[in-house]
Formats: sequence, structure tokens, C-alpha cells
Amino acid sequence: NVYIVNPNGVIFGKTASVNVGNLYVSTQDTSTVNTAADMANNVSPLSASAAGLSDVVNMGKITANTVEVHGKNIRFLNAANVTATDRILYTDTANGGYAHIGYRGTVPTNYKVNPTTTNPAGVSPEYYQLVKDKTELDAINNSPASLAGNYMLENDIDFYDSVTGTKKSLTPIGGDSHVAFSGKFDGNFFRIQNFTVSGTSRAGAFGETNGARIDNVGITGATITGGTTTADYAGGVVGYATSSTLKNVYSDSGTRISGAAGRHGGIAGYTSDTTIESAYSKATIGAGGGIIGNATANTKVTDTYSEVISTGYTGTTP
Repeated sequence: NVYIVNPNGVIFGKTASVNVGNLYVSTQDTSTVNTAADMANNVSPLSASAAGLSDVVNMGKITANTVEVHGKNIRFLNAANVTATDRILYTDTANGGYAHIGYRGTVPTNYKVNPTTTNPAGVSPEYYQLVKDKTELDAINNSPASLAGNYMLENDIDFYDSVTGTKKSLTPIGGDSHVAFSGKFDGNFFRIQNFTVSGTSRAGAFGETNGARIDNVGITGATITGGTTTADYAGGVVGYATSSTLKNVYSDSGTRISGAAGRHGGIAGYTSDTTIESAYSKATIGAGGGIIGNATANTKVTDTYSEVISTGYTGTTP
């Protein structure tokens, strides 16, 4: 039996390999660990009622009879890399926690979330189809059904063409000739980088979202050029967002965003009934907003900052 407890979080990296009898991982407060538990009789000292304080992330390979994980948020990059008879996850859903499991091929069914005091009913983990390259990213636009799916980045996706020395174009996910993206996207803290977007009224990595959730993704080295009419919107992450949530997202200093005045921003061009949380932008923008170009009804922004460079305004009054 191997026990790992760290309230600050636990990460198994891509090159990690764990092969043990039983693996127990938790981010609960160490004071809630029952150190007197009889481990020799396979009694876990971890408390099912203690909330995980930080994330547990597995990007490597785990082989064990039992894998038990307690975390505020839990992310497994690839279900196929975890070989275990029992896979038990404890998440703090009362405080917005989640369990995201990436997969290829058939959706897994052998993960379960046990009930805790903060999660009395117990919930099923959410499964996210893995995306590794431009082809798989483009395929999200294939149909209305795929635009309502769940996706997780498997690695950085770089649009830079080393042969020509130029950035390849990205077709925004959702919007314009496609229905809005209404699914969930977990970037797993990877990046979509060095792409260009132009010639669209909904410009961004995501063109338009409605009821979507986008987590843990960075936009780096992108050149996003929106239209110049009041009907055109552009943003580093999403051009036009309604009833959506963007959390742990950013656009870096190598990203340039331009478009209609007041209709483009470092993270989003337009928001309505949308929450942006734990985000930042250091992009270069034109006559737009540091985070949002045009924020309308019920837009909420928390734990977010802007260090954008604005090139668009020349007067004292924007």
C-alpha cells in the first residue's frame, strides 16, 4: 500500500510510472489523516469526509489493484494508462470540484465517485475525448453533436509551420457557419499556439459558445483579426460567449487581437450571462477591452487581471 497526502496538490507527470499493490492519493488536510489506521489490514487512513484542498492530476501510467483519489479537482489525462480493478474518486463538488477523465476510443465506465460529506449524493466523473493535433481540433466543428461534446487537450497544439516559417490558420470552434459550441473543453493546462484567425464575425480559438465551459487552456502566439463592423467580435479565447464559463484561461504577450472598436478583448469579444474566473491577458489589442470587449447583462469576472498593451486609442477618452 502506498499513501501520498499533500494538501498543496499531487501531480503525476507524463513520464511518471507507478506500479504498486494499492495506491491512495489525497489533498486533504494532513490533520484529518487517521495515522492510527491499521494499514496491515488494508484499512485506508484517508478520511472520506475530508474535502480535498487542491487538485490531483495524473498524466502518467498507474498500475494497481485499487486507485483511490481524494481531491478538490481530479484530472486523468488518459483512462487507458490506468490499470486497476477499483478506481475510486472523491471530489468536492459542493465547492465546484470535478473529476475529468480523458479517453480515446470507447468511453470508460469503470470510474466511480464515492459520496462524501461535501458530496453526499455522489456524482459520476465526466469523460472527455482527447484532442492531440490540428486535425482532431478541427473535427469538433464536424457536426452539431460534436459541438456539444466534451474534449480534453492531450498536449500543446502548435500551428507554426516550420517549413514556411508561418502560422497556420485555425477555424474557430463554433460560430459563423457552425452552431455555437455548447460542450466542455478542458485544456489540461496545455496551449493552443501560433495560429491565425481572420475573415470571420466570431474570431477566437472558439468562435461562439452557448452554455459551454472552457477550463485550463492558454492561447499563445496567436494573431486574431476580427471584422470591423458592430456585428463582429473577437477574443483571445472566445469571440462571442453567452451562458458560458471560462476558468483558468489566458492569452499571452505574444498574442495580438484586433477588430471593431469595443468589440474585441484579451479573453472574450462579447459576454452575456457568462462567468470568467482565474484568467489573465497580456495580449496586444487594438481599441478593445483588456479582458472583455463588450460585457453585457450578468457577466461576472473574478480573480482576473489584464496586462494588455492597447494600440487602438489615441485620445484621452476611449
